[in-house]
Amino acid sequence: MEDKKETFAWGLSLFLAFFIVYTKFMSYDFNFDGIVFANVLEHPSAEGLFHGNHLLFNYVHYQLFFLMQKLGIVCRGILFLSIMDAFWGALGITLFYLLLHRYFTGLVSLCGSLLLGCSFSYWYYSVEAQVYQIANIPMIISLGLLLELTRKKDTGNGIFIVLGLIHAGGVLFHIISVLLWPVMNVIIYRTQNDRKWQKLIIYNVFFFGSVIAGYVIAAWYILHLSSWSQFWRWFLGNAYVLPIAKETYWNTNIWTMLSSTFTGWIDTWLSWTENHIWKISRMILVVSGILLLVKALKNIKNIWLEEKEKVILALLWLGTYSLFLSVWCPGNIGYRLFLMPVFIFLILLLIKNITTGRKIWCLILACAVLLVYNLVNGIYPRSIPTNNQTLLQTMFIGENIPRDGYLIMGGNSFPFALGRVYVPYFTGFQGTSLYGYFCRAGEKDFTALGQIINERLNKGEKVYLMSEVLKDTHGKVAFEYNFSLPTGSIDRFFSQYSMSSFKKYNDDVEVFQLKKK
Repeated sequence: MEDKKETFAWGLSLFLAFFIVYTKFMSYDFNFDGIVFANVLEHPSAEGLFHGNHLLFNYVHYQLFFLMQKLGIVCRGILFLSIMDAFWGALGITLFYLLLHRYFTGLVSLCGSLLLGCSFSYWYYSVEAQVYQIANIPMIISLGLLLELTRKKDTGNGIFIVLGLIHAGGVLFHIISVLLWPVMNVIIYRTQNDRKWQKLIIYNVFFFGSVIAGYVIAAWYILHLSSWSQFWRWFLGNAYVLPIAKETYWNTNIWTMLSSTFTGWIDTWLSWTENHIWKISRMILVVSGILLLVKALKNIKNIWLEEKEKVILALLWLGTYSLFLSVWCPGNIGYRLFLMPVFIFLILLLIKNITTGRKIWCLILACAVLLVYNLVNGIYPRSIPTNNQTLLQTMFIGENIPRDGYLIMGGNSFPFALGRVYVPYFTGFQGTSLYGYFCRAGEKDFTALGQIINERLNKGEKVYLMSEVLKDTHGKVAFEYNFSLPTGSIDRFFSQYSMSSFKKYNDDVEVFQLKKK
């Protein structure tokens, strides 16, 4: 009983410590998705609250956001989501510590949790508004349950009901969690001798039943989708929309897959830096990490004999996700949040038989290095608002463009997309993003946009154009290629209006006023 109280106390301490640190260095990076989700909280709609790729994310956070407002606590959606990610991130570390404590000593478990919390991807998405951290909670719980199956074979049916429900929760928070499905089935099949097929059926019934029920309710009873084509367009999200614009996150070039996967893993642990001294330090840390990993792998034969099922679980989990992520967004470190806990668990297994003193000091050193390096290079700079040039440009527009004007933006640059999300969210300007305009079904030319502009000019209203639309790097070349527009069509369209410089921030951001010739 005393040991359980001490373990709980350490877990609670970890939660409080990381929550305080995460909220102390909140990010002002403000990525594209985070602003979109924040806008949904402030302006809820059925279409916004139920997104096909992460069905329950917006809905759950909207309910919490609404409750907070009822209690008299008012803040912008972007701040709320950032704080919630800090909460989910700190909770994940606590759950991971409690999981590790069942298999390793208290100090090793503490170090393993610190490695997770101080890794760049985990830290960054605990201070940045995004969808990953809440979806990682069911994955950590699932890891704990699967590890229990490797310890206690032929368990009762209850754990398989819980596995199905927990895994379904992970999928409903982020669709990529479905990659765990083959791992679940293999581990259940391998660890259960008594009534294994019955247990597989129980897990799959509760898993698929919950996931299907969630999507059916959202698609047909809430969104009222009337056809399968509408459903697939909504369900696939970016995977459906981007190819229309000749953009895709799919990658099949073998060398790009390998290189992006390798650099993606490095970026998962260590933030990128432009400083030459820190670049050298980063290279040294990467080489050192690879050498230590190779040395740890030499122990895999002994660990295999002792902990075969746990090693199989870890390798299956890592292999399944890694194979998919080598093709879809291979450089996305957010998806690797779902790999980090099982990766750290495998490393701790591999060094399990190393002399305690050496092991602990190596782990403590690794934690200290990650903490200092990622705080200095990746986290602290992003906690300074003036380091976000896109935010400064947006504030300039908000302060200098009349509120009664109509603003035409580009929005083709990703992920920040000044015109697509920053200006509408932070300034509230009414306007049109060309990217969103051409993504809409049926918009193949400038006819509708011309009608909007001419109608406003005829009423004496002011119409403004952001320079990103006219720049090759942000507008013309990208738009004309992505949407199969005739070469030079953007210049030809806007040439029918007289254009004068209204306000200029710098060479990247200038606002023009449009008038009839």
